[in-house]
Formats: sequence, structure tokens, C-alpha cells
Amino acid sequence: MITDERLTHIIKVARTAQRLAERLRPNDKEFHEDMFLLGFVHDVGYEFSDGGKFHSKISGEIVENVKMFQRSSFLPKCWDCPLGGYCGGGCSVSCYTNQDRFCHEEFENFEYLIQNIILPIIRIKLHEVS
Repeated sequence: MITDERLTHIIKVARTAQRLAERLRPNDKEFHEDMFLLGFVHDVGYEFSDGGKFHSKISGEIVENVKMFQRSSFLPKCWDCPLGGYCGGGCSVSCYTNQDRFCHEEFENFEYLIQNIILPIIRIKLHEVS
């Protein structure tokens, strides 16, 4: 059974997940909602367990059986993607609603990663060697 204290914890986790999502992708309301939802359902197993015993396993099984979470986001078009599996097909919840938007965002994220994180590290390492 989900107690009032557990429900308070669940809502805190959901709101924290949403805030982190907002920091990661400030303009992606759908991602914020997805992460809130994931945070909210993470302890659902307490409702169906004996005093919380094996709640995380039960939660995982319940979430796994929800169609939206079950859908594989790795589509046939992913095999030909120039990112070569960088996103792994992406979050199945986000892809469930808009795969094209998600792909576009992953291209932008990948470009940012290369230009602003990886290349500067490589330049520093090359400078150290020379």
C-alpha cells in the first residue's frame, strides 16, 4: 500500500525529475512531462506489494507492461541513421508521441556534444602531447 509518506516521496521524485529535465532541455515540455511521469510511477509497486517487499521489482514489472513504456523506440530507420546508435533509439515515451521531433533533438544534442565537449577535450590533449 502506498502510504501518505510514500506519496510525498513519490511527488518529490517526480518534481525533481521534471526540474532536471527542464535544465537538460529547457524548451521541451513533453520531455519534462515524461520525466515527471516516470518519477511519479517509480514506486507504484508499493501499492501491490506486501509491506513494500520487492516493491522495486513489482514497480519495474508494472511500468514494463504499460504500452507506452513497452514500445521499442529503435525503428527500422534507426539502422541508417548517421548518428550510428548514439541515442539508442531514444526514450520510448518521447518517441511514442513524436519520433521525428526526437530525432531532430538528438542530432542537435550530438552536435553540441561534439563541438562543445569532445573537440575541446581533444584539442587540450593534443596540446599536451605537442
